[in-house]
Formats: sequence, structure tokens, C-alpha cells
Amino acid sequence: MTKNNTFLFCFLICCLACSEKNDAQKQSTDLVNYALSVKFDQTQLKDRPGIDGRTKKNLLKGTGLIDLNETSPFTTSLKLSGIDFNEPWIKVKTPEGEIGWIYAGMLRFEGKRAPDYLLHRQLKALFGERIFNKIITYQNLFDTIKTSKDFVEAYRFGTQLSDSLEQNLYEKWIVTDRRTLPDLFWLKKALPAYIVQLTTDGKSYKLYKDYRVLFDVAAKTAEQEDNDYINTYFEVFPDDSIEYEFPVWTIQTTDDTGHSLLGRGHHFNTLSAINTLLSKKTPFYPEIKDIKEELINDICHSDVSYWESRTEILNELDRILTGRLNVLDNSDLIALKTRRAMFEKSEQNKIKLNFKTGM
Repeated sequence: MTKNNTFLFCFLICCLACSEKNDAQKQSTDLVNYALSVKFDQTQLKDRPGIDGRTKKNLLKGTGLIDLNETSPFTTSLKLSGIDFNEPWIKVKTPEGEIGWIYAGMLRFEGKRAPDYLLHRQLKALFGERIFNKIITYQNLFDTIKTSKDFVEAYRFGTQLSDSLEQNLYEKWIVTDRRTLPDLFWLKKALPAYIVQLTTDGKSYKLYKDYRVLFDVAAKTAEQEDNDYINTYFEVFPDDSIEYEFPVWTIQTTDDTGHSLLGRGHHFNTLSAINTLLSKKTPFYPEIKDIKEELINDICHSDVSYWESRTEILNELDRILTGRLNVLDNSDLIALKTRRAMFEKSEQNKIKLNFKTGM
């Protein structure tokens, strides 16, 4: 074989190899795009996600579909063949080229896909790529907790993330009718140690910490400081250890209102608990400061009403003021003493109290 012929032969081999590689890549891409099929006869292709969408076509079991990589940001609860599903809607294209939405519970995802494939798609559809990446960061931080320092980092990242998610959801849905609120309870699958619940007025979602889960994780670290901190919240939310809009020092009387329970001892007990934490040089000082400020506001704010009588309120305030609680600084003590003087003349200062008697 001449030198020129050898060169031509090698050139043809390279071209063939590149062609086969491109074909393989295209085939791989096609497997992703076409990796859906219908699981049930008469599966409805909707013009928009949701059961109220108009049915464009009924599809037969086994029909292959092109995945258009769009997912509804909400899920729908349906029962299929006696099994409860809570899944999003997937945008697809039929072999005939018709485009629409199909409930994910009615689809079979062919090929090898990650177990959290749908979950990731839902998160991106609801929050966008930037917040999705933060959620994945939180999951990784939570799953790799080994020390108290790791715990603090994951805990604070989760707190900031949940605040951001709540604001994002609030801006997306301003709901006047609870029946129109989308189902977003699936979010708890993406956020370890958080429970997704409706607000007390039923018009939006909040992400509440599950302190039982957090305590189990804290118990696996060698240090005691994270356990002690989470234990405090077992007293703040004693019913089920899940964060709520009404902590132990507040009694809920309507969907979104309540009265302070100053006089029952809850304020003093909680202040004493966080005072003990501070004596141990806890790394949770910013969080403890937040708890203290919430308690001080509940005692001193002019908009707060009170369940107990003046006598009971004054008794607890005296316990707080004489308790030598280092968690209280001078400005706190001044505010508490001023408020106590106002309670002495509650009618004159227009402080509403003794609601337990029906007043």
C-alpha cells in the first residue's frame, strides 16, 4: 500500500469512527427524549397541566412519547388502579406530533433514570435553577453531618433556604380561595428535617422545622451542644416537636390569632433554658438571641393581648426580673420593668388582658 493510499485509508477510518460516535450520541439523546410510554389505556393528553385541563386526545397503553422536558410546579393527588399517587404533570409530544400534558403517574419512565429524576424536575420548574442548586447544597450538607460544626452549618443554611422558598412561594401564589391552592406537600421530600404545612389561614405554605428529625441527627455527633439546643425546642413546641406559628407561650384562639400566655410560666421557663445554653458557650448564640427577642416582644409589644389575669402576669414578670438571667441585657431589663409598671395600670394603659374569663 502506498503512502497516499495509507493516508486515505486512515482518513476514512477516522471519518467512520466520528460518524458512529455522533450516531451513538444522537441515539443516547433520543433515548432520553423518547423514554416515556403510557401505562394505562385511555390516558388523557391535556392542553395544560391539571385535571381541569381540556382533554385533547386519549392515548393507548404502550404509546411512546417524546419528553419535552417541562414539568408542572405542582402535583395532583389521584388514585389509579387503587393506588394513591401525588405526581406532577409532564409535557410530551405524541408520535403524531401532538403536544400536551400527561399526569406522571400514568407514564412509564424507560431506561436508567435517577430515583429523584422527577423531584429534580419539579424543583427546577417551581424555583428555577439557582434555588434548585441551593436545595441540592442543603441536602448535601444535611446528609454529611458528622460534627456539631457541620450541624450548625446545615441548620443555618436550611433556615435561610426555607425563608427564601417561602418568600418565593408567596410571590408566586396569592390565594383568596383555599381550593385553588396547588398541592406542594411533595416539597418535604426535597428538604430534610422540614415539614410542609398550610398557614393557619389556609392561603399559603410554610416550611416548619421538624425538631425530632434534627435531634436524631444531632445525637449522632460527638458533641452535646447541638443536642442541648434542639432540646430547647421540645419545650417551645411540646405537642409534637414541630415548629408552628404559635409557640408554647401563645394560645391560639382563631385560625390566625391568639393571646400571650404570660403568667403561665412559659416565658420564664424558656428564658431559663436559653440562659443555661449560654452558660455552656453554645455556638447557637444568634438563634438564642432570636428566641429571647421573640419572648421580650411577646411581653412588651403594644399589640399583644393576654390570656391571664394581671396578678398572674405580674408574678411571672417578677420571677423573670429577679431570676438573674444573664441572657437578658440592660435594655431588656429596662423594657421589662417599664412594661411591668404599665401592667400595674393596665386599664389606663389600654392593655388587654384576662381573656380567659371571656372579657
